[in-house]
Order: sequence, then structure tokens, then C-alpha cells
Amino acid sequence: VNIALKTECACIYLQKISGERMLLELPVVATLADLREAVCILESCNADSFTLLLGAEQLQNASGNVCLSTYGVQEGATVTLVKKQPLLVVTASFDWTARIWDSSTGECKQTLNHSNNVRSAMFSADGASVLTASFGRTAKIWDSSTGECKQTLFGHVQTLNSAVYSADGASILTASQDWTAKMMS
Repeated sequence: VNIALKTECACIYLQKISGERMLLELPVVATLADLREAVCILESCNADSFTLLLGAEQLQNASGNVCLSTYGVQEGATVTLVKKQPLLVVTASFDWTARIWDSSTGECKQTLNHSNNVRSAMFSADGASVLTASFGRTAKIWDSSTGECKQTLFGHVQTLNSAVYSADGASILTASQDWTAKMMS
């Protein structure tokens, strides 16, 4: 005869900074390591890519089998998930590419391929896109997470020296060796 014992579960809410709230059911005896593992699975991320807060207190990584209740995490508690964003930098190169790098690891995250030398590259204010300017007389807008070119901007008859976003991000200013600057929306 097989007897299955039902594990008692505690419901804990995981709140993202965006406001999205999710319900997690964990065993009553779950540890902080168990909670972090559940978040990793739910968010498809590494354990070092986020911080968990209970109120204003950070739930520190714990070694051993310390129950969540030791940290004050009880049934119905809300734990806030704060995802850490890697500090990214973008470079322009005469090898016909712009590259997005993780400055903490030195890893190249994306390579953005142009058809000519790239003179300048910059992130949008929110980091969602990259703007490049090239010898090929074009500026391009790229999705910084996928590396996909979203738009190519034309209009100059000579090499572009630079391209920049306006302060509000609504327009792009390009400057060229044809002695012109163009504002594009």
C-alpha cells in the first residue's frame, strides 16, 4: 500500500517593481534557497540577477536549511523582487560593427552589423535601443536585447559623423561630412 503524505504549503506573494504580483506556493518548511530557486524558475534567470526584499529588509543569501519563517516570511507575506540590470556599454568600430558589452564581465552581449565602418553608437535613455551612425550614410536603430535592426535612417549624401537622441527621445539628430545636420522623428 502506498501512502502519499501531503506537504503543507504556504502562500507567498512575489511582487515585481512593475506592480505585477504572483502567488507562490512553497512548503511551510521552505528555505530562502528554495524561494530563490522558485524565483529562478519562474523568471528564467540566475540567482545572482535579483534581490528579494521583505518590507525594507533585503533577504540575504543563506547557507544551510534556515526556514523562511526565520526571516519573517509567513503565510500571505509579500516579497518584492528587484531584478538587477547589468551595466551595459556600447562601442562603435571600424570593423563594421557596434557591440554591446556587459561591463561587469567583459562579455559581448550583442553584435550589431553595419555595411560600413560605424562612427558612433549610443543607448536610448531607457536602454531599450541603440542608435548607430556609419560611413555608409545611414543611422540605424537597433533593439538592444535582440540585436535586431528596427529602422534605417537615410538622407545624407556623405558619411555620418554621429547620431544622437534628443533629450525626450522623440527625435534623432544626425551630423554628416556633407556639412549638414538633420532632425528625424
